[in-house]
Amino acid sequence: MKKISFISILALLAFLLASCSQSAGKKVATTNKGKELFYKKCNVCHIDSRPTKEQAPYLLAPPIMGVLYHVKDGIKADNPAEKRKKAIAFIMDYVHNPDKSKSLCEAHAIKRFGIMPSLKASVTQEELRLIANYLYDNYPPADMKHEKMDKDMKGED
Repeated sequence: MKKISFISILALLAFLLASCSQSAGKKVATTNKGKELFYKKCNVCHIDSRPTKEQAPYLLAPPIMGVLYHVKDGIKADNPAEKRKKAIAFIMDYVHNPDKSKSLCEAHAIKRFGIMPSLKASVTQEELRLIANYLYDNYPPADMKHEKMDKDMKGED
């Protein structure tokens, strides 16, 4: 009887470890697909790094790190899971239905770049879900410096 219980426990542990491994593997695959889609569909306009002085005049849209800073700063929620859910929903809606009244970017960015065009015809909801999750998990980088962020940290207005 002890032999059967030990074997049953081992089988259960193996099943649980395999399930966890598959779940982690799916998250990595989802992240990689979101990253791939970002570089294919978004990076044409939104660069993924701080622009150099030489690049700045030629930017077509704000760098994605700044966009995500403003999304995360502008979305309010009671807890991190709710904030994540709201931010991802915002990104998915805004990319298909951009509007100045919904924008979370600063006025000078809107003045310079305008409102982005709708990408309904070129990005599906599923692709947007993958891209939005990737962006939320990876931007802005922890070492990003932003004038407003610096003021917020110092308690200035």
